[in-house]
Amino acid sequence: MKIILIITGLPGAGKTAASSHIRKTGIPVFLTGDVIREEMKKRGMEFNNANSERVAVEVRKEHGMDYPSRKTAEKIEKLDEELVCVDGPRDMYEIRYFARIAMVMIAIIKSPDRVRYQRLVRAGGYKKPKSYEEFLWRANEELKRGMKEVIGTREYEKHVIINDSTKEEMYKKIDILIEEIRKRIK
Repeated sequence: MKIILIITGLPGAGKTAASSHIRKTGIPVFLTGDVIREEMKKRGMEFNNANSERVAVEVRKEHGMDYPSRKTAEKIEKLDEELVCVDGPRDMYEIRYFARIAMVMIAIIKSPDRVRYQRLVRAGGYKKPKSYEEFLWRANEELKRGMKEVIGTREYEKHVIINDSTKEEMYKKIDILIEEIRKRIK
């Protein structure tokens, strides 16, 4: 059976660093956020937090709550891999869709608010918050949209990875999780 390891967490927790590390281990990684970014590009929208949030809500209203997962799953189903990683699901609709095509395991990356904020400021790009208030707004929007339910789910096996130190420390935790998953596959 195929396993989909879902990487999720609030903005700045370290999801991108985690999925980049997983990709280096040879596991295919897909980002549900690519679906939103592609839609923003199609609409000719500026890449910023407000537009990203708006499009995320709109595409779900237009195409269904699991739309980012459906579009991502189309790519996953073309692969003959036993283990793939999906970075980005933010609600249970998305996760439940992936559970239709594979066994789902969730890795929730957690970091304190101030650490997450500093990471986003340093990283720059369109997701860089203009203020701490905007950072808190974005996190709250994601929690309201479904992240709170994902973090609290008992529906699927989940692993919490605390990322409050260095990337290397987080990578060690991820390597242990990947090793456990690969043992199950064999």
